[in-house]
Amino acid sequence: MLWRKRKEFDTSRTFASWACKFAHLQTLSYLKTKGRKSCYSLSDEALEQMAELSMREAEKIDRKGEELQRCLKKLSPSQRELLRSRYQSNVAVNEIAETLGRTPHAISMSLYRLRSLLRECVERALQPEVIS
Repeated sequence: MLWRKRKEFDTSRTFASWACKFAHLQTLSYLKTKGRKSCYSLSDEALEQMAELSMREAEKIDRKGEELQRCLKKLSPSQRELLRSRYQSNVAVNEIAETLGRTPHAISMSLYRLRSLLRECVERALQPEVIS
């Protein structure tokens, strides 16, 4: 259904928040056409609160993704290539190790450190600014 409505995507919003709002409207439409008797009854207010919560969570995920992209740009090209090989191209650790002339353990440790570095970078970026 989202694919059919893709031309209506509002680029001023994140995709996730648009998709959540779309799902919310589809749910309301379904409940109106099928009647509430065929499913558990929730008030419109409860549905609205659930939709709002879902949109906020989707926006948080989008924000984390944006920060992750910024953090990835701070890495060296070789670090990004290691991550790309393992997680985007799904190359096995043993194969990466063989290609780079390193041990599988060394590759695994490098990946662990890079994941930790990226997690810390994203968490720092998402922390509210403290004004002293």
